[in-house]
Amino acid sequence: MIHLGDCKEVLGNLLASGERAFDLVITSPPYNIGKSYEMPMSHADYVKHIKVRLRLVEKLISPSGSLWLNLGYSKAFNGQHFPLAYHFWDTFDTMELRQEVIWYTRRGAACRYYFSPRHETLLWFQKKGQTPFFDLEAVRVPHDQSKCTCGTRNGVKRCNAQGKNPTDVWPTDDAMTSLWDISTVAAGSGRASSERVPHPAQMPQELLARVIRACCPPGGRILDPFAGSGSTLVAAKQNGREAVGVEIDPKYVCLATERLAGISEEVVNT
Repeated sequence: MIHLGDCKEVLGNLLASGERAFDLVITSPPYNIGKSYEMPMSHADYVKHIKVRLRLVEKLISPSGSLWLNLGYSKAFNGQHFPLAYHFWDTFDTMELRQEVIWYTRRGAACRYYFSPRHETLLWFQKKGQTPFFDLEAVRVPHDQSKCTCGTRNGVKRCNAQGKNPTDVWPTDDAMTSLWDISTVAAGSGRASSERVPHPAQMPQELLARVIRACCPPGGRILDPFAGSGSTLVAAKQNGREAVGVEIDPKYVCLATERLAGISEEVVNT
């Protein structure tokens, strides 16, 4: 399901109606960098705008639920570029930061006077005093047991035969050892990704699917309050979870609806 409207109003309505709690929220709010779907605003107003909506989101998360917030950089009022994670890590009243995950995006702007950015940040939040659902077995990374370097115990190698923990960062030297070495969804003539749709900031299905498998139980419920082209909803449907999205732009609501209608609800087993 996807709702058309400002998530501030839609989330308020969901709360007033007694909406059941969600097991997982995955979202990537606008970065205030001048995209076509954004309202121009000062940096201070932007931070306030997003925080108000995130504080409504936290009221809809179950005690064992998680919130994953994907953030990049924003150009602040003084011209400096700020990692947005610095502004939102302490947003919530009932949630606390569990972990920061670095997503190596492979692509980005080519720079001359500073290092070219090639990552975004994923902040994983949990309810204070609670233990969130987490299924490591669903997202282990295959690896060559013969090259395991973690040592032995009683003559037996300590590495898990089912695969490695993907860690909280994406190395660039060996993509096969890292869960989070996931390319952005490329655009452009002759180079566009197969999953590309007409949206300027599309999250890759591979990244979304892995967060879903790790942090939402099978059959669980997912919310994306900044749904865009519906990528979170598509990944949820393909992995056997329910999902609710909110999107303010009618053309992206139509696009998300078309994408959802074109896929089957087959659970992806990995």
